Amino acid sequence: MIRNTTLEDAGYYAGGVSSDAAWMEGGVVLIVLDKPSKPKVNGDTDKMINTYAALTCSSNSTSAPDYYSKLVTLSYTWFVNDTKMNGETDETLRFQVTRAHKYNRYSCEATAMELESYRSDTVQINPLYLEKPIIFINDVMTSDWEEKQHTPLQISCYVDGNPHPTIRLIRGQGTSKILLEEQVDKWLNYAIESSQCYDSDNYICAGSSSAFNSSTNMFKINVLCKPRIDDSVYFKTIYGSKSGSNITVNVTVPLVANPAPELSNFTWVSPESQPNSTIILQGDVIYKHRIESTVEMYDRNHFGNYALMYNGNIVATITIIPEDKPCPPVNITVYYMTNGYINLTWISEFDGGLEQLFILSLEEEANWRVVANITDPGEGKVAHVEFGPLTPGEEHVFQLQSCNRINCSSFVDDIRVTVKGDEFAETSLTVVFVICFSVIGLVLIMAGIFVCFKITRGSFRQTGKPGDKNIDTKSHGMTQHYDDLHGTAREVAYTALGQSEMETTYEDM
Repeated sequence: MIRNTTLEDAGYYAGGVSSDAAWMEGGVVLIVLDKPSKPKVNGDTDKMINTYAALTCSSNSTSAPDYYSKLVTLSYTWFVNDTKMNGETDETLRFQVTRAHKYNRYSCEATAMELESYRSDTVQINPLYLEKPIIFINDVMTSDWEEKQHTPLQISCYVDGNPHPTIRLIRGQGTSKILLEEQVDKWLNYAIESSQCYDSDNYICAGSSSAFNSSTNMFKINVLCKPRIDDSVYFKTIYGSKSGSNITVNVTVPLVANPAPELSNFTWVSPESQPNSTIILQGDVIYKHRIESTVEMYDRNHFGNYALMYNGNIVATITIIPEDKPCPPVNITVYYMTNGYINLTWISEFDGGLEQLFILSLEEEANWRVVANITDPGEGKVAHVEFGPLTPGEEHVFQLQSCNRINCSSFVDDIRVTVKGDEFAETSLTVVFVICFSVIGLVLIMAGIFVCFKITRGSFRQTGKPGDKNIDTKSHGMTQHYDDLHGTAREVAYTALGQSEMETTYEDM
């Protein structure tokens, strides 16, 4: 008898008078039964939803001997959240994965000959999924949104997924996409403090994770705004032009407006007639537009400010200024001066819209030499220049024209000048010579008289007697009288007489 049997006691037993007899006469097999080994649940626990998961309960019979245990058939019991699952007795448990399975824990037991194994450790399904993004604008679930300008906008994007998704808010589409915000969570929030017309666009909320490429939801924001200048592009406000028949200026006004403005609501306020054509062109986005107009510049009265109005409100102002060659000077007058100089005066005309100056040229041996540059005093004002000295008796030919940085005016008719000899100067020189010779002659005569007087006086003194007091008294009195006159001062004023400059007038018609 075998007491307190163990698995080691299992085996083949035989009896007889000898070992050979025991094997010959046969024996018995002792089978020792035991519960199956503790199962282990195997299988892929990371499964996408709507796919099937397969969990296997792996256990073995531990009864002895080994060759017997291999013949033992095990049965299985499955548990979910420690609750027995009815009807699930197979080694493998199969089911379709949903998001709810992430809350389930699975375990199993094996049974052989009514002996139940220990329960396995639990495993948990990790359902993988990525839902389509949901859009909220100002806490309202929506797909598209229309709002007035300057209204605050709060854009929220919700993406449910496992694992946690990366959410991106993208503006635009195609090659013009701009990433506005990115967040690793289920929520992404993006604020526009004051919506503008240029916020109108297509937006995309996209969620992605390591298990999924991307899930997207496109929505549209449409911000309404009145026409105004598009500050994002260059706006030319000043145009330069000539004037005359068949001369036009093409002007462009970039606008932002949503919805698109009506052409019939646009008007131009201009110095003269309305532009002869105006069209509206759509830009690359719904809120960008271009107003293109053609202005005819018949004459100088068409220069000035042009105001573009929409429904009576000024949208933009442009200025067309003259940029032309200046007009030639008029009313040219030549004044002849007595010193061989001339004084030219003229009236300045239209400067072509740009700063101008006047150029005076003198003909010298079939070539023209610039002799003076004169600043423009302003349209309608008198300009002048003095030039000389010129050779008397010869004809001198001048040309006068006005110039600005674009071009010069046409020449006026040649200004022909002939300076006469200075007769007054020759006469004055002759008079000076006559006066000089007269003074010299007078001085010589007086010197001769004085010499004669001295000689006569010396003779008188020699013939007189020392005691003749009458003669001495008279001589002494005359000498005293000369001496008295010699110390007196006489102030003589001289006046220089000259002929005033005489001017004659020559007008170049």
